[in-house]
Amino acid sequence: LQVGFLLGLVMTMCQLYPVSQLGKAVVEEKEGRLRQTMRIMGLRPAVFVTSWYVTAIVQFLLDALICALVVKAFCVHTPLWLLFSFIGIFCLGCISFALCCSVFFSNARYLVITPT
Repeated sequence: LQVGFLLGLVMTMCQLYPVSQLGKAVVEEKEGRLRQTMRIMGLRPAVFVTSWYVTAIVQFLLDALICALVVKAFCVHTPLWLLFSFIGIFCLGCISFALCCSVFFSNARYLVITPT
């Protein structure tokens, strides 16, 4: 099958929804001032940021595994671990991108409708 030219586009499109939802969740947390509330309750800032990263990494690596299994159907000569590692690294970049974009918005609705 000749899907090589569309495979990268499809993999990128698979990441758009999770990235927008992660950014939306971070901005909604900013709108609700939950970070300040947690700091008042005694939570250290490093623990709060780490919780966002761990949650996002678990979700995105599950997505990377599913994407790697789909790509494996088309790239039969490429090892699954290699596909998973490349797509996983791309997912880590998407997490950083979503968290970076969330800094510039104060309303979650604007972040979701803005083309990133």
